[in-house]
Amino acid sequence: MTVLLVAALNRLIDKTVKVVKAAGLVPVSIETEMLSMVRSLTDASKDIILFLDLGAKSVDIAITDNGRLCLTRSVATAGEALTRSISSELGLEFAQAEEYKRAYGINPANLNGKVAKAIEPAMEAVAKEVDQAVQFFQTANKGKMVKQIIASGGTSLLPHIVLWLTKRVGVETEIGDPFKKVVASDLLQKLPKESRCLYAIAVGLAMKEI
Repeated sequence: MTVLLVAALNRLIDKTVKVVKAAGLVPVSIETEMLSMVRSLTDASKDIILFLDLGAKSVDIAITDNGRLCLTRSVATAGEALTRSISSELGLEFAQAEEYKRAYGINPANLNGKVAKAIEPAMEAVAKEVDQAVQFFQTANKGKMVKQIIASGGTSLLPHIVLWLTKRVGVETEIGDPFKKVVASDLLQKLPKESRCLYAIAVGLAMKEI
């Protein structure tokens, strides 16, 4: 039997509960973001999948086997670190560097590759963490291979990043859609498909008791 141990700082839990109560809501349960994200993005596939939540302040990595969460890790290098790299390399204010990041991403064909060159070292650090997670899992589970990477979070929307990850890590990568299990509605139709991955954690939390 495998046991997944989850821990969180009491002060973080207390802060979250306080915010929920301040909004006039009643907290029923609490869980880590990765559990929620995996719940919304996983499907009936029995493949081994690596989930990559590319946020602003951190990158969270999770690996599932037949839908069961087996491994998680978190990396401090994330979207804001990419913006700082652009700001430093190109001599831009943070806000303008953020605009460049979103517009040009890691595509070497954009802006003569200047933005891509600025953020590639930080992305390489993320890729190495993914490599280590995959190696650890595959060493502990002989004969099992990670078949796919599903990305989510704001940084996953940067131009060319999915192709870059696929080539760098050597595993097919795609942007996840947390609404694929949700019955389509007029409201959902108004939500651009390219931004749906931003709601992976919220949708997964809402699905907890379903």
